[in-house]
Formats: sequence, C-alpha cells, structure tokens
Amino acid sequence: MAVTQIGLAMFGLLIIITVTTPWIGLLIFGIVITFAVVQYFYTRTSAQLRRLDLGSRTPLYTLLTDTVNADGLCTLQAFKSQQHFTDINSKRVQASQKPFFLVKARQRWLVGQIKMSVSFINAALICFVVALQHSTSAGLFAFALIQAMSLMERLNWFFTTWVDVEICIVAAGRIKEFVDWVPEEAIQPQKDHELRLAKEKTGMWPTQGGIVFDTVVARYRPELDPALHGLAFHIRAGERVGVVGRTGSGKSTLLAVLFRKINIKKGQILVDGTNISGISLDMLRSGMTLIPQDPVLLEISMHANLDIEGKHTDEEIWRALELSSRFPSKLDEVVTGSSRFSRGQKQLLALARALLRQRNVVCLDEATSSIDVETDQAMQQTLHSSFGAATIITIAHRISTVQDYVRIIVLDNGRVVENGSPTELWKYLEGVDDKPDAA
Repeated sequence: MAVTQIGLAMFGLLIIITVTTPWIGLLIFGIVITFAVVQYFYTRTSAQLRRLDLGSRTPLYTLLTDTVNADGLCTLQAFKSQQHFTDINSKRVQASQKPFFLVKARQRWLVGQIKMSVSFINAALICFVVALQHSTSAGLFAFALIQAMSLMERLNWFFTTWVDVEICIVAAGRIKEFVDWVPEEAIQPQKDHELRLAKEKTGMWPTQGGIVFDTVVARYRPELDPALHGLAFHIRAGERVGVVGRTGSGKSTLLAVLFRKINIKKGQILVDGTNISGISLDMLRSGMTLIPQDPVLLEISMHANLDIEGKHTDEEIWRALELSSRFPSKLDEVVTGSSRFSRGQKQLLALARALLRQRNVVCLDEATSSIDVETDQAMQQTLHSSFGAATIITIAHRISTVQDYVRIIVLDNGRVVENGSPTELWKYLEGVDDKPDAA
C-alpha cells in the first residue's frame, strides 16, 4: 500500500512539472526509459548477489548453532579447541562479508544514479524557469520547484523498495529449489499406488514388519570410504533386535539407509518384500517410526507436537503420556523453545509420539542415552507391552537395554561381526575393548 501511495504521489509530481514546462517531459521520458533498462539488469544482478550473500551466511550460522549450545560448548572446552573454532569463525565471517559488501555497494550505486537523475530534472526545470520567465506564471513555476525538491526522496524510496521486493523473492526461490530439486525424493506413482491400496485394506503399511538387508553398501559422500560394507541380515516380523558396536561402527548409518537419509551404493533393503528404493520417501517414512537420540520439538502446541497427524483425541494423548512417564501441564501449551525440556524429557515425549503412531516398525537410535537406568527399564517394558507385534530395532549404548531382546547384531567398521541371541554374544561383548556401555 505504501509503495502504491508513493508511486502515485511521484507520478503526480512528474505531471505537475511536465504541465509547468512541457519540454521537460522529454527529459523525464528519457530518464524513465533509462531507469527501466537499469532496473532490468540491476534486479538480476542484485538477485545473484543476494543469493551469494545468503549462501555465505549458512556456514556461519551452522557453526554458531553447533557451538553455542550446551553440548557444543562442553565439547570445545573438553578438547581445548576454543581458539581453533574462533579462527574458523573469523574466516567464515570474513567470507560472508565479501558478498555483503557487494550488496551494499550495489545499493549505494542505485541511490547515486537516482540522485543524479533528479538533479538533471531540477537543473533542467530551473533552466526552463529562467528561459520562460516572461511567458509562464511565476506562481506555477514556484509550485513546480517546491514539488521537485521532494522528488529525490520519493523517487529514491520508491525504486529501492521496488527492487528490494523483487530481490527478496530470492528467499522464496531458494525454498522452491529445495522442494523441486531433490532427486532422491522422486515419487514412484505405480508402486506408491499399490502400497496405498494395500494400506487402505489393512490400515497400515508395512503390514508385518519384516526387514532384509541384502549386501548393502553405503557411503555419505562419493569421495569417502563406505560406512557400510556389504551389510546382510534378516529381521523377522515382530522380532526385537538390538544393534551394538563401537563408536563409528555404522549403527546410526544402518537406520539412515533404512529411512533413506543416505542412498545405497550397492545392494537392496526389503521391507515386507518391497524394495524401499522404489517407494517414495513420504510413503516409506510414514510407515515406520523413529525415536532419535535428540528428538525435535516444534514451537507449536504440545498437542500438535505429539499428534502430528491430527488423528487422536486428548484422552489417547494423555494415555500415551502416562505410558511414557512424561506429564506436561496442559496440551494446548505452546512449546516456546525446546531448551525448556532436557534431552531425556524430549526422548520420553518422542516415545509418546511413537505410541500414538502405532507402526509395525519401530526404530530407536540410542533413544535412552539421556535417561536413567530405571526409566530406561520402564521404557523397554512400555515398548514390549505396547508394541508386542511390531518389529523393534534398538541401537543401544547400554547392554542392559537389549539384554532381553531376541537377537543382538554387533557391528564393527560397517560389517556384521556377530549375530545371535544375548546369551550367545555375551562372551563376545565382554571381549570387546570399547563396550557399548562406554559408547
């Protein structure tokens, strides 16, 4: 609305000046044409500079987020790496200032061009006033001169605001890129259609929860060594399986490939006999539940955080909270910041969320790492009683967490080194230097 008002006011000023001295209309017309050409190239150049500016800030914000939280500060102090990360921060700040300087220089250039153009108009108006002083009303000339004095400010505000609005569309363009340019999230219509029909008949997919890893090889980036080397095992439907191993042995990567957070280089993963590479991410991830080590709470109501799909009543949510041993004061309370909850409390809330979803495949990525032993045992009892027929895959950092599971898989350097019952593997676990207890 303000842009429209200023634009109309500026248009009115130009009409007044043109009526006073018709010959100056030719100069104004030429300046308008020039500005139209300048604005065409200026906007596109500014959009690219703005894109570079936003891209250069991303590493800086990432470093800031990773280091200012409690875990980041503790890690820096423990390894005495404060100066190292201070140097990294300084380098990233300097890198981010280069496109920022160009953005500001470009803005000052536009202001300078506008001031120069208005100066030409005012100088031409004064020349016409002197030349035509005997043929035109002095009052009309005076009114035109007074109005011309405010033309610079209004023209500057109008053009800078107009261009800034076009440049800000870059943010929407970046979001659209993330939506459109994600090749691994390409939907397979035919396979999805078949699975959705099966889901409508049975109420959910997967219907049983059987999982097969068939010589899976995966890496995080092409230039890195594989994180998983020919991983092969079979998890029967309804089986409770624990995954243990040294830090960096590939435990979390196992779940990453199952949920297709990273792509498989070789091999395949079957869920209920269906290759997950032919399923859309929406279908795949909505059919399984993941309780991560550090759950995310959005800044919305507690009710919406727990019941993301919006399918459950308050009574069902309170029941899930009772089973997970976590009681917020009220469900309509807005979570203003996840920092008000400890990591252990967030893990219990994630368990309540999983209880509401009721999927046939439940995965826990060290989901009990921040709670005490007694709460861990209560959580395992809840999983056993509430997900009796579901397939449960638990990445554990305590042996006690998975000692009553049907089977334990031991990973080392991305390979399965042991696969059997807890009794059979107890001797092996005791012989590992870096026990899962200490992982």
